[in-house]
Amino acid sequence: RFLTVFTLCASSVLLRAADQATILIVESATVASGTVPAGTAPDATAQTIKVVYGTAAPNTVMVPGTNITEVTGPVRMCSCDEAKECRTEATQGMSGCMESCNDHLKEYGTENYFECFSQNNASITEAEQCLFGEMKNYCTSVPTETRFIAHADWAKLTNFKYASEANKEIKDNFLWKREEAKFTKLQNFLHCTKHCMHNKISKCTKAKGCGVRMPKLAEFAKNMIACTKKNTKIATSLLTTCQCLAWKKGVTELRGACGVVGSQYYVDRA
Repeated sequence: RFLTVFTLCASSVLLRAADQATILIVESATVASGTVPAGTAPDATAQTIKVVYGTAAPNTVMVPGTNITEVTGPVRMCSCDEAKECRTEATQGMSGCMESCNDHLKEYGTENYFECFSQNNASITEAEQCLFGEMKNYCTSVPTETRFIAHADWAKLTNFKYASEANKEIKDNFLWKREEAKFTKLQNFLHCTKHCMHNKISKCTKAKGCGVRMPKLAEFAKNMIACTKKNTKIATSLLTTCQCLAWKKGVTELRGACGVVGSQYYVDRA
C-alpha cells in the first residue's frame, strides 16, 4: 500500500528496515512531495532509527551519519560497493550460467558447447561492463547518503528474447543472409547467459536488503543489444568462439561462417 505525502509539519520520522521491504513510518515531519509506503509498527527484529528534519533545509533528512535524499519506493538503494560485490558474484557464476544455457546449442549435438564460450568470455564481460557502465544513478556512491527506490522489475528484465534487426548496409548482403541464423543462435546463447547473471545480481542485492535502479524494459533491451557492438574484444571473442565450435567441437555448419559471425563489420551492423 502506498501513501502520497505532500506536507506533514513537525520534526521526526521512524524508519524501519525489514526483511523484504523498507517501510517509512511517518509520525510528524516535513516531507518533500513524493510517494512513501504506508507504515506499520516496528517489530522486535526491526532496526529502528529516528530521522530528524533540519528546519533550515526541510527537504533534507538528518540521520546520524547519513542523509535520506530520496524516497520514491520501498527498498534501500544499494551502495556502489554492494552493487559491485553482486556484479562480481554474478561474473564468478558466469560459467555455471553458460552451462545452464547449453540447451540453446543442442541442435549442434551433445557436446558441452558452452566450453568454447567460457574460454572466450569477453563477449559477455565486455558487454556487461558496457551495460552497467552506461547506467546513471544505478547505485549510491555517497557513503553518507541513503535513498529509497522502487523495486526493479527483474522478472521482465531477465525474461525477454534476443531481437535485433540488421542494418540496411548488410540486410541484403549475400554473406549476411547466409550466416544470419548462425549468428543469431550464438547471440541467443549469450543472451540467456546474461539473463542468468542478472538473476544472480537480483538475488544478491535482495540478500543484502537493498536494490539497484534499473531502466525500463524497452531501454534495457535496447542497451543490451547496443553493448554487443563497436567493441573489438567482443568481435574477436565471437570469432575465436566460432572457430572453437567449428573445429574443436565439430560443429561443421560453422566452418566457413566464422569470418562473418566474428567480423567487426557484421557484428556492428547486426
